[in-house]
Amino acid sequence: MEQLPDDVLLEVMRCLTVKDLFACRLVCKALGALALHPDVWRYRSFNADEDDNDNQLWQPVLRLAPCLGALYATLPPPVWGCLLVCTMTRCAVQKLSLTVYEGGCMHTAAMIRNQEGLGRLRLLKRPPKQC
Repeated sequence: MEQLPDDVLLEVMRCLTVKDLFACRLVCKALGALALHPDVWRYRSFNADEDDNDNQLWQPVLRLAPCLGALYATLPPPVWGCLLVCTMTRCAVQKLSLTVYEGGCMHTAAMIRNQEGLGRLRLLKRPPKQC
């Protein structure tokens, strides 16, 4: 595997699921670094409601991924850990679509403000029934 150039490995990693990318981080340092390369994540869409059935992936995605093409998420009621992830993420998202539970407006505002500060946000969508 050391004979394969990084650009070939990056092309392969673009086809992997988010769960598989996180598994690559555990294989070796070289694959771990490539799994977090911006080119792997730049055009990737992550739907936390569909891709993350057990609600354990979206927070690591926001913590570790350098960027995303689109993020679709339903923000839970206020939980301290969730608020930290929403406000302190460095994962710059180009398209953000949020559904908010009642009482989750603080998370939403913090996440939008953070994404605006990261400078990559181009489209913000929300369903009509929100706070």
